[in-house]
Amino acid sequence: MRLVAKPIMTPIERETFGYIQAAVPQLRVYAQVAMGALLKPEPGMSRQEATRLRNRFSQKIVDYVIEDPSSGEVIALVELDDRSHSADRDRARDTMTAAAGYFTIRLPSTERPTLQNVRSRVSDGLEARRVAMTTTQAGARN
Repeated sequence: MRLVAKPIMTPIERETFGYIQAAVPQLRVYAQVAMGALLKPEPGMSRQEATRLRNRFSQKIVDYVIEDPSSGEVIALVELDDRSHSADRDRARDTMTAAAGYFTIRLPSTERPTLQNVRSRVSDGLEARRVAMTTTQAGARN
């Protein structure tokens, strides 16, 4: 076979992984998670519909997943945007993961990740998630 091993993460992805872990030491962080581990078609869909939907995400990877280690709840998805990212594709991807109830934090390519800016963006993102969930829950009660 004509295969060669490749690293799981680039040097910048490894560095950012460490920064995210330092930003949320009480949570568990996973890297390079297949979207197929996070999403599945709703029950009751026809096989053809389910396959068509699954094909939209089955080969995609989420850069990082933040999980509550005690409950297993996915707290947030984190994407390290780089020059290869497309704003339109990112929006479509965020719409898909949001439909399943996930909140995405994006780390922009315009700034080199540092402990300070990753901690700030993750903290701001988790606060935005908390506010969104509180607002959603309040609306559901009314």
